[in-house]
Amino acid sequence: MKLHQSTPSWSFLHVIFLLVNLPSSCAIIEKDDLPPEIQKCYSNYAHVSLRDVVGQTLSWFCEAPAVRTLRNSDSPAPQPLSSVRYVSGLVDKVIANRGRRVKRQAAIHSRDKCVRREYRMLSDYERNAYHRAIIALKHDTSVEPNKYDALAALHTGLATRIAHFGPNFLGWHRVYLLMYEVALQEVDPSICLPYWDSSLDNELDDPRQSPIFSPGFIGGGTVAGNGGVVSDGPFAGWETPNDGPLIRNIGGDGELFTLESIEAILSRERTRDIVPPLSLPANDLEFHHGGVHVYIGGIMNQLDTAAYDPVFYLHHAFVDYIWELFRTRQRALRIDPQLDYPEEFGSPFHAPNETMGFNLNLTTEQGYSDDLTTSYEYDPSPDCSERRPTCGSRYLRCNTTRGRCYPVIPSTVTPEPPTGMPGCRPGQPGCPTWPPTRPPTRPPICPPGQPGCPAGPPTRPPTCLPGQPWCPTSPPPMSTPKPTPPKQPCKQEVLPTQNNFCIDGMCDTNGWVYVPVKVVSMRPPGLKKYDSYPISNGKVSKTNDIYQPSAYAETNRYINGIRGVPKTYDRCDDTKGFGQVYVQSNGLSYSGIYKEAAVTDLRLATSLSIAYVAVKDPRNGPVKALFRAFDSCGRICRTACKDPVTGRYNTCSGVLNIKDVAGKPKQYSKTYGEATLDTWDYAENEDCPSFQSEDNFLTFYCDYRDNIPWSGVKSSHSKRDPKAVVPMNPGHPVPQPSLPLTLRECKVSNDCILDVPCLTGKTQCRSYGETHKCRGSCNKYAVCNYGQFWVRSCPFDWSYHKHEHTCTSLNRCKKLTLPRPLVPNQTRPTWNVSPKQSSYFQHLGQRAINHGGPFVHFFG
Repeated sequence: MKLHQSTPSWSFLHVIFLLVNLPSSCAIIEKDDLPPEIQKCYSNYAHVSLRDVVGQTLSWFCEAPAVRTLRNSDSPAPQPLSSVRYVSGLVDKVIANRGRRVKRQAAIHSRDKCVRREYRMLSDYERNAYHRAIIALKHDTSVEPNKYDALAALHTGLATRIAHFGPNFLGWHRVYLLMYEVALQEVDPSICLPYWDSSLDNELDDPRQSPIFSPGFIGGGTVAGNGGVVSDGPFAGWETPNDGPLIRNIGGDGELFTLESIEAILSRERTRDIVPPLSLPANDLEFHHGGVHVYIGGIMNQLDTAAYDPVFYLHHAFVDYIWELFRTRQRALRIDPQLDYPEEFGSPFHAPNETMGFNLNLTTEQGYSDDLTTSYEYDPSPDCSERRPTCGSRYLRCNTTRGRCYPVIPSTVTPEPPTGMPGCRPGQPGCPTWPPTRPPTRPPICPPGQPGCPAGPPTRPPTCLPGQPWCPTSPPPMSTPKPTPPKQPCKQEVLPTQNNFCIDGMCDTNGWVYVPVKVVSMRPPGLKKYDSYPISNGKVSKTNDIYQPSAYAETNRYINGIRGVPKTYDRCDDTKGFGQVYVQSNGLSYSGIYKEAAVTDLRLATSLSIAYVAVKDPRNGPVKALFRAFDSCGRICRTACKDPVTGRYNTCSGVLNIKDVAGKPKQYSKTYGEATLDTWDYAENEDCPSFQSEDNFLTFYCDYRDNIPWSGVKSSHSKRDPKAVVPMNPGHPVPQPSLPLTLRECKVSNDCILDVPCLTGKTQCRSYGETHKCRGSCNKYAVCNYGQFWVRSCPFDWSYHKHEHTCTSLNRCKKLTLPRPLVPNQTRPTWNVSPKQSSYFQHLGQRAINHGGPFVHFFG
């Protein structure tokens, strides 16, 4: 009886003990649920294996568009009246140009369209002029704060929801690029927006070695460095309105476009297959575009700030180029891309009858209209082959094995002959005369029979640039290309990350506190051996190294027995002895991102490291933030939170609430130095400090699972067919297979049919630079580019020789007279050209041929 009476008293004390230790009464950091917007996106991709896509890109894809909504900051800051008027004026010009072709006089334009070329195909003069136009917009304060930032502000607030994660992504950014191009042309009418084909840089083992990141191009990164605050190049020292200096963290994580990803996109037939919500990530254009944002890092890593970095427009011009390639293929399949706006559009912002924004009445569906492309066209991305082993740029070389162009190291580029000051335009005071007086590089083409011409057929000019279709197929002796990109020594280095320390537009390190997190990393399956071997009876056994989990049955059971190797970046190499895990916090109750890296020992079966992640100081009010971690190969790390009662770590969402509670042990520190002292107890024993593990609330587990940790679906770790297509949402149709393959011909466009079969129903060709003559045409031919044929025309009235695969002046095509409307009873004007003028015009024509690029379209 006494025992029975004493039992309640003990139970009562036990209940009191539990109440005292409840999370709500003593924990400064508490876990929270994943916001519904992000959870819904992860649920849509629950059955997507990370063996097929890069996990970090998928995480950015789901979280980046939703974070702005979660902060309740859809409405952008009020814009000055001058900014509103300026943007409205650009909108008016885009609308005025829609549906009509604008006659331009600048040399780099085609007869009636602005020609957008790959960034490296511009001459140094043209590229510097482009940079100067951007800088002029930045310095023009007639609009508040300046014209460049006024344009960039359009890609903030609610616009990020209208323009992303849906089919309006394509049309919205197309209109945005047109506005930017018009703004540049107000500074310099000769400017056409170039695009940056980042898949060419991905041909290098280390894309950071590309001249793209050198001071002559976008700058902001030393060779094989990753930048930080941009201090070199045309945009050095730039400041953003609310997010501090222009920052890039190049190549720490993220991924540039790959050849495979572009071909996967172009293999589809309907727009619904390349944009959310029905697309698979492997075929999704918006998905792959996100990897480039992460690769550049810094300002580009956030949707609200990305447009403040000029590289944003170069990147999105390439996205628009890929979309135009896709639309070209649709037309060949008798699909009108203007009418192919997906019926399943996801967010109401992407409904076909919703307005696009920009203070104009264009609907999202009208963003697919061909009227928007009548003022510009794209030059194909540089390509090459064994037959044409040059790429047409001093900054590119040809890998004849892959038939791909790759960038050269900046120090190996031969300087272009000086033509005056950088970006100096002809006619400006202090600029040299243009064109510079130089002896002609080759004689004019002399038609047979003309007085003074040699007998016999004319020969091709000796200085014809290799790679141009009317030039000889063999390269000149002095320019033998290297067969493969040079292998750069891989430096075992830890890349730093520069943060802007901005919170809600105020950039100050003092506004942050540091939260210690543990990073538990498993040995990657790619690290087979570490060349450290056991010795038995005086003999070395090289079957397994001493760190290899498979050498120990119990360890192998947990490490390699259930793990897969999800897809990673192409450049990833986790066979070294150490790696990096990038940890970051993304504010949900405030605007701000902080990113840091932990170094892990990849030799060990399981390694432990500590990272300090900063968040907004909670002493000014409770803070909510989303914590994520990815290894240096882009694989997702799982999140686990500490149970304050049991002390065990259990799976959690990575969303943490942090508050300041007086008198309780702090789980964060005001500075990095304090965080170190709080993690390691030097006060107790200065010589041998102890690790204070009880203050680590969050742990990341990097263990190569093949599914999204927060999708609600556990990894099966089972092998599956990588070609199997899984619908994104139950009830949605699985993408249909391609049209039956035509065996005798390949239709490229309505005016170009080839007398060779397409490779497959999805991929027209494989060999880059492969050319074929269009059936029934004298001067049209098709060139293989990204698995699809691209129609080109020979210059002047030259014909295409289908056996030599070149344009030739021997058999000339009949001249086509462009129709020109005539006033009644009016005859066409005749031009009286003097011999001197004729010689000058011929000289200009030869210079155009030497220059290549868009002049093919200008004269073709």
